[in-house]
Amino acid sequence: MYIHSVKLINFKSIGNYPEAEIILEPRVTTIIGKNESGKSNILEGLSKIDFIKSNPVAFSQSIINRNSSLSDTQNTYVITLKPTSDEIRRGLVDETKVIITKERCTVAGGFLEFCRQNIMTYFGAIVDILNELGNNPFQLKDQDLVRYRSYKKELEQ
Repeated sequence: MYIHSVKLINFKSIGNYPEAEIILEPRVTTIIGKNESGKSNILEGLSKIDFIKSNPVAFSQSIINRNSSLSDTQNTYVITLKPTSDEIRRGLVDETKVIITKERCTVAGGFLEFCRQNIMTYFGAIVDILNELGNNPFQLKDQDLVRYRSYKKELEQ
């Protein structure tokens, strides 16, 4: 997957708009615009996105767009991921949206839907292999077997 676009909602002053969507085309490495139009703010907004841990600076009151017509008083970042041609050949055809707010990170579409649809196939293949190996090939403890069976029941629902 690659990042196709990033939408900054209620972030600083990017022109007179409450949101800005930046399309990241392949091999494009410049942002062009008039003075004071928000080019640096776009780059700053992109730098605030942090998937690894909560980034308190990304949601600071000091970077909210005060000129926004939105009643919302928090920043939101929306990242759109698109599949590569290799991923499309494997069946992943829809884009994935990652929506980051101060309270949560939500992922929807594409990749998650692909996993949801295909997990039982892969899980079934693993179960088949384990069944061929015998009753307890890895000398699992009883609680591990109970946990495994409960996961299996949850996934089958």
